[in-house]
Amino acid sequence: MAVAEIKAVLPYEIERVWETVTSLDNYRWRSDISRIEYEDPRKFTEYSKEGFATAFTVTCKENCRRREFDLENENIKGHWRGVFSETEKERRWNLPKK
Repeated sequence: MAVAEIKAVLPYEIERVWETVTSLDNYRWRSDISRIEYEDPRKFTEYSKEGFATAFTVTCKENCRRREFDLENENIKGHWRGVFSETEKERRWNLPKK
């Protein structure tokens, strides 16, 4: 199983970062997505600019701390975890991927 990790330090309040990256309605910052469809915020489908669909099921949500989901499309099946933390000076977004 492949594992990748991305870390980012952002100059914004953690609540703003959380709201931006977890919003299913405001995804303009995602240049790879054409649309997101959902009836329940725990299950949603993202569509790439080419129309390729990826299904997501949220498995863990701790506001402003952690979000995890299973994802699947015709090419991949896996699990994603995003961990959010902050200090007085910075906000961190740690994205280990399997």
